[in-house]
Amino acid sequence: MAMLAALLAWAPVLPADPLGFYLGAGVGRSQVRTDEQFAAPTFGPLGFSEKETGWKLIVGIRPLSVIGVEAEYIDFGNASGATGIAPTATQGGINATASSHPKAASLFAVGYLPIPVPHLDAFAKAGAAAIKSSVHASGQGLCPTSMP
Repeated sequence: MAMLAALLAWAPVLPADPLGFYLGAGVGRSQVRTDEQFAAPTFGPLGFSEKETGWKLIVGIRPLSVIGVEAEYIDFGNASGATGIAPTATQGGINATASSHPKAASLFAVGYLPIPVPHLDAFAKAGAAAIKSSVHASGQGLCPTSMP
């Protein structure tokens, strides 16, 4: 209720013409998933799927009432996992860890539909994103228990 009252108190200050430069930010949940396959097929994959806190920054400019440009940077969070396969008398084992940190940069053209309702926009975005994920994995081989 307090936030609604504060927003309504600011209503007369908001501009009627939303042209120009703007900034934005967002925070939310992301699902980070990684599958790593180690060289020996008997060891199998090391995979993890975690929910992380992601965030994004938005920078935009709206030079005309019907068109704009927007750039975003998104950080999906950092997830990690570990697993181990114990050695047996005849077969070795492994201890493995992995971490992943996906990020994205994007650029959009934004088209606005002129509607006669204040503080409300109908829009469409089209653009491209470059997604980059850093994955770091390591494994430690374990000798069979029959070996000294």
